[in-house]
Amino acid sequence: MSFDSKSTNFRAYIFDEGQPDLTLDAFAGLAIPPVETLRDEPLEGWSSPRFLLDRELVPETCRAGKYIRLSLAKALRKIPRSLLDAYSRMEEIRLMRDRNASYLSRDERRTIREEVKKQMLPKMPPTLTGISVAIDLDRHYLYSDSLSESAANRVSEFFAKSAHKNLFPLTPEEAALRLYQIQADSLEPVGFSTEPNGDFTVNNIGLDFLMWLFYRYESGENAFDLFAGAEPVKLALEGPVSLVLQGQGAHLASLSQGEPLHSVECKAALLGGKKIASVTLVLDRGGDLYRTRIDGQTFHFRQFTGPAVDANRDDGSLFLERMQHIQNFTETFYALYGVFLKLRTDDAAWDQTLADIRAWLPTLTAAR
Repeated sequence: MSFDSKSTNFRAYIFDEGQPDLTLDAFAGLAIPPVETLRDEPLEGWSSPRFLLDRELVPETCRAGKYIRLSLAKALRKIPRSLLDAYSRMEEIRLMRDRNASYLSRDERRTIREEVKKQMLPKMPPTLTGISVAIDLDRHYLYSDSLSESAANRVSEFFAKSAHKNLFPLTPEEAALRLYQIQADSLEPVGFSTEPNGDFTVNNIGLDFLMWLFYRYESGENAFDLFAGAEPVKLALEGPVSLVLQGQGAHLASLSQGEPLHSVECKAALLGGKKIASVTLVLDRGGDLYRTRIDGQTFHFRQFTGPAVDANRDDGSLFLERMQHIQNFTETFYALYGVFLKLRTDDAAWDQTLADIRAWLPTLTAAR
């Protein structure tokens, strides 16, 4: 899914400010090489959003308002596993006939497979993959539509080579540090249940944030004054939900259908010491609804949707409107995270909140 889609997956990054100023020229120097040069090793580099082999990185194709639009493209040759198996087996059978033998050793079969692969690989058509990237030049944010760690490493590596700036994925820990100068790793682990669970707990600030959101939502305190002069932002949480506790029993519980947040199983998991690991978050900002499934350990946003847009518009206008929705959501989300971090680092206020949550949790209504 790309940023032009109605529903998209994405993760946010932040990069260094200051010199040199970031321009499109920085990325043109690492455009993907011509596919005609592809041999055994993959080709990788930036392409325009028009198509994955487009090396024409110019404002007409890659600029939209304050954004630079790119794809981190990769071209490589791959042999389908079934095809490689078939040709390798054909060669094994031919060799056994020539030898009048009934079997081949493992080393011989391995050698045959490598030789077949060497002969077939140059004949394979290129396989193309790409990671969509949108760079917000004003806020110094980068958004990527790929969530894997390998993709994050590739984007960070190529961005650093191109822009000569460090790129930081806004995980819960990095967001606390980069946005609020808080060392989340220095905070003591916290558990929300008073029931015995062998003193196991998951020490992750992102999971604690989701637990706090759940408490605020269920207790009816789900409105937040985040922006001066604007209406309060309201939140809601919906299933499906996953809960985690490492160290004993079932480490991960996933609940869906019906009302999983109000199920007997959810209440039992929370009382047993598990924390919410992923859940659907809905934010209402001035009547505009933003919905996404959030991973508390990574701050990955899945199946994100914002307010409806007019699809009968040119691609550039459609992109800008959808990116405005992503900006509004991330601005709201990280502001809400800041409210939590301020509370979490105030010892007296946090102790009181923790006591309130522990008193509330056994009263959580469980639908039957």
